[in-house]
Amino acid sequence: MPWILLVQPSVVLAHLIGLLRRPERDRGRTGRLDGFRCEACAASTPCPLDWSQEGPDGWSVDTRCGVCGDRRLIWLSNDQAARLDIELDTQMTQIREAADALARERVQDEFGVLIAALHLDLIGPDDFAHSPAPAPGPAPAAHSLRTRG
Repeated sequence: MPWILLVQPSVVLAHLIGLLRRPERDRGRTGRLDGFRCEACAASTPCPLDWSQEGPDGWSVDTRCGVCGDRRLIWLSNDQAARLDIELDTQMTQIREAADALARERVQDEFGVLIAALHLDLIGPDDFAHSPAPAPGPAPAAHSLRTRG
């Protein structure tokens, strides 16, 4: 049986797309943190889920690959763990900045719709007026779906 059949097609496709998107100079490299790649699919997306210090020289890190889902327990030296910490901080900053940009874009779109509606007189001051509370009274009758027997 060919080896390719043992791997999920989506994993192979994701890996190939990743290889094609990387600049030629980066192909074959191991990424910013040397050796921190998924052992199953070679993607540079293993995410540390949990870690603990293993003696004075290193860390035991439980990782999960964002591409193929492979979980592994790896060992990192103190130097590698420090570089990983810096890399994770950088990635978190990038994610936060992207999320903030998306939120700003969404708010701008919503304001654009509001401004257009105001210009077209589709909404007016009455649309923002506080409506009075409903008058107290008997609760509406509940409808029964009983079948006749």
